Amino acid sequence: MTVDSTPKTYKRPTGLKVARFLAWLLDNSIKIPFTKKKIGLDGLIGLVPALGDAVPILMTAYTMGLGIYYKAPLSVVARMGVNGVIDSFLGAIPLGIGDLLDFAFKSHKMNLDMLEKHLQEQHLLNPEDLVDEWLYPPSEAVIDVQAK
Repeated sequence: MTVDSTPKTYKRPTGLKVARFLAWLLDNSIKIPFTKKKIGLDGLIGLVPALGDAVPILMTAYTMGLGIYYKAPLSVVARMGVNGVIDSFLGAIPLGIGDLLDFAFKSHKMNLDMLEKHLQEQHLLNPEDLVDEWLYPPSEAVIDVQAK
């Protein structure tokens, strides 16, 4: 039996696109006028009781699930969980202080960066694919995987 050594081409997984969009939405979607700083909806959502606690936790769980799906090391998935716990604790500080801290601590972006780094190390994601798709949609993003 011979093994085919030609590279196989797969479309980039939808799950990663969704995670990238949600991380951008929660951490970097709003530009502060007259500065280079960006904030996301995470701090604003935090002002809504119950929803403000649930959305960041669900986003962290989603990204951790992608990490498990793509066989990221346990240390990477655990670090994503730690970032989510820190984000939740910061958001729980009363009197709006926690919501201000949510603007500064961009856990969703950090988790996505860790996942994308793992995918690059495993040659499942090309650096060219790291363009912000919702701003600059690629014509046909693909992932090259060597057959084993």
